[in-house]
Amino acid sequence: MLHSYGDEEACGAEREGHHLLAQLNVSAKRSGTFRSSPFFSERRRRRRRRRRRRREKRKLREAMDALNAKLVKLEVDMERVEEKILHAARRYEEARTERERGMWASKER
Repeated sequence: MLHSYGDEEACGAEREGHHLLAQLNVSAKRSGTFRSSPFFSERRRRRRRRRRRRREKRKLREAMDALNAKLVKLEVDMERVEEKILHAARRYEEARTERERGMWASKER
């Protein structure tokens, strides 16, 4: 029911507005809702796709960062092991030369 404010023009304008709204509602009902129009659904689809891509890229970046960190850690560990091996080899060589010196010393006596 339309409200009458006593002003005929306002009432006419209101009636006209209601008519347009009714038309809009009819067309909206026909296509589901206004928001389900192809324009909005395409927009939603694009937005979803963009979000998914961003999420996938972020996940990939995080995975890559984790792998790189592991790689760096392994490289550091390998360097440490190398140093230990070299140190042990040096100690072994020193011990061997000491033994040989000792043997020569005992032979010369």
